[in-house]
Amino acid sequence: MPRRPSRLPLLAIAVSAAALVPACGSLCPRDLGKLHVPLCPTRWGEIGMQEPSAAAAKPKSAPTAQFTGESFVFGEVAPGVTIAGQPSDGDWKHLHRMGFRTVVNLRTDAEGAERERLLVNSSAMQYFHVPVDGTGVAPRHADAVAKIVEDAYNGRVLVHCSSGNRAAAVWAIYLARHRGVARDQALAAGESAGMTKPKLREATAAAIGAQ
Repeated sequence: MPRRPSRLPLLAIAVSAAALVPACGSLCPRDLGKLHVPLCPTRWGEIGMQEPSAAAAKPKSAPTAQFTGESFVFGEVAPGVTIAGQPSDGDWKHLHRMGFRTVVNLRTDAEGAERERLLVNSSAMQYFHVPVDGTGVAPRHADAVAKIVEDAYNGRVLVHCSSGNRAAAVWAIYLARHRGVARDQALAAGESAGMTKPKLREATAAAIGAQ
């Protein structure tokens, strides 16, 4: 049996609040700005990234797909990995047409996880449920997400909660635990990806410090 390919290691990122870029329509992608990653050992060898060119730093055009979720925003935080708020029922097929093949839902059962599973599967995408209750974000959540986003078999991955706060928090913990990003840098990345609630930031900092 041929071996499944592995996703290239995701990049540790240094971001600032000024990196947010407005987009047209109801879709608001976040541009994470300049990236600089020192060489770091991984099972694929040493991976690094040069400073981007001026052309690469220009904002990308918003996708042409129209979304119906009023509060749905998303931003790609690493190649093939996107953080988002809650898509509406009508967004799933649009997301599939955009190339997404896997959805990770961080909302709880009480928030309608089972109903979402049916909608995602009917849109020809894989569905994973990693429930995070409020500010109860923990290292185990990042560990579960790591197994999903680092497997190239899962294709382009959307990690979401209701507003993007929990998804961004889990991403920050993931960077610290699995990519070796320093605590303050990981928290800054989480904030730029959508972590805006002070109590959630405190819980995220505690989770990173507990590793």
